[in-house]
Amino acid sequence: GGVDTTAHPADAALRAKAPTKPPALTVIFVTKRPGGYDVLLNSLKAQTSQDYELVCVDELARERGAAVRLAAAAAGVPLSAVTAGKPKSDPSRKFGIANAINTGVLLARGGIITVLMDNSWVPADFVERTLAFYADPARAKSLLAYPERFFQYTGSPTDGSMLLHDNTALSVWVDRPIDRPLSQDVRRFAPGFRRPDYFVDALLAFRNSSGPLLQNSKKRPGYKKQPLRDGSTFWEMSFATSPRSVWEALNGIEEWLDDGDDCHEANIRDRAASIGYDVWIDSGVMVENIWHQYGVFEESALWRRYAKDSNIEAHGNSLERIRSGWRPVASNNSFDMPAWFTHRCLRKIPLAPAR
Repeated sequence: GGVDTTAHPADAALRAKAPTKPPALTVIFVTKRPGGYDVLLNSLKAQTSQDYELVCVDELARERGAAVRLAAAAAGVPLSAVTAGKPKSDPSRKFGIANAINTGVLLARGGIITVLMDNSWVPADFVERTLAFYADPARAKSLLAYPERFFQYTGSPTDGSMLLHDNTALSVWVDRPIDRPLSQDVRRFAPGFRRPDYFVDALLAFRNSSGPLLQNSKKRPGYKKQPLRDGSTFWEMSFATSPRSVWEALNGIEEWLDDGDDCHEANIRDRAASIGYDVWIDSGVMVENIWHQYGVFEESALWRRYAKDSNIEAHGNSLERIRSGWRPVASNNSFDMPAWFTHRCLRKIPLAPAR
């Protein structure tokens, strides 16, 4: 069930496409910037597996929630919810990514959860390969990462071709929404940095030598277990998957992290490791991200909203207290996530409806 009961023009179409049973995977899309839905919906509609749902936690949902529903219905993407974030555990916190991600997890019906930030293109078999990974019972306590390749817009954000401040916009591009992988949109984007370098380079070499990716699955790079090292094990919240069990065990991301705009993935990854979870990477899947930091679109609070390294020391200190037994591993948030999933007490987690 959902919490947004306001009538929308696309409701009938969405109900017709809604899965009859809970999906295996929930994709949580987190955004507070204009645009981004062209990248999201065009990459999801091409998925080779439809055993997923999309939950959008969008701080602009009041302005564009109905348009998102219509666009998802037109694309055939199984959208379950589009809503602003729940009330914060501590309203004094400046940022809101931890709160937004926790909101999405509380709405998730899938037993596997992927968090996806805005302006990220996922490959067509991301859902299929992710479900194949978790089909192995031995990976019930595993987090899954994916290599990332970043692309920089080659034009100017001041040339009048971008809707950078239109809160109703599903795409910031006036000329043409993004409808293909960024690596194929060579007129607008040039490749930038990549991480981890080795996995990106190996996958690109495979693609260049093997022809169509999906036709060479036997030779394709596969799942690799990563060594656990504080601060260096790769698992980035811009595109990261985990079983719902870890969110319940940890009671979500610690929302005091919304003092800043970083360390959210580390907060889950490091606490998960302390209760026996490991971290893998699917070296056969790569997300392509638009690099909108550092002036690529513009230097503004809306498009950057990044407090550099603001939580690193605090997260490290919190982790040491957990390891020393001075505090529990579960977050002291204003909700009980295990009880939520057991009882689905919707009235206890009020969400702002999109209009």
